[in-house]
Amino acid sequence: MASTAAAAQVAVPSCTGLRVSSSSAKVSSAKSTAVSVKSVAPRASLEAAKKVAGNALVATGASLLLAFGAHADTVISMGTADGQLLFDPAAVTVAAGEKITFKNVGGFPHNIVFDEGPGNVDALSHDDLFNAAGEEYSITLTEKGNYEYYCEPHSGVMRGKITVS
Repeated sequence: MASTAAAAQVAVPSCTGLRVSSSSAKVSSAKSTAVSVKSVAPRASLEAAKKVAGNALVATGASLLLAFGAHADTVISMGTADGQLLFDPAAVTVAAGEKITFKNVGGFPHNIVFDEGPGNVDALSHDDLFNAAGEEYSITLTEKGNYEYYCEPHSGVMRGKITVS
């Protein structure tokens, strides 16, 4: 085997904080051994960085969808399966334009009568009685403010409030 005494320049990256620089080192080989250096670590680091960045992008996109309109409607239960007379939750805060659904669960009959709020609250009321589980009534409030409502047959205990922000 022939001896190789040639010198080669190798760029060795060095990272300090946010600064990246390259320093050169001379490598000489006095033996006839062939050395093959394959850079695996930088590629693995790059792949890991791409994966982390991709995951962050997906999480950010999901957060934006939730924040700007891909949210679920607000559901307010009327009564409970075991017969409790209440609106659940009794107080909610929603964004203007968000759909609110009242769902009859138990302790019938129920209705929804708005008695306070901005604009024509009488138009929001559902005076007809719900007499079966699963019946629903939906509204969309676009005017900001506080809306108070109650169940006429159970007005002493079933009262609620919606705040539109």
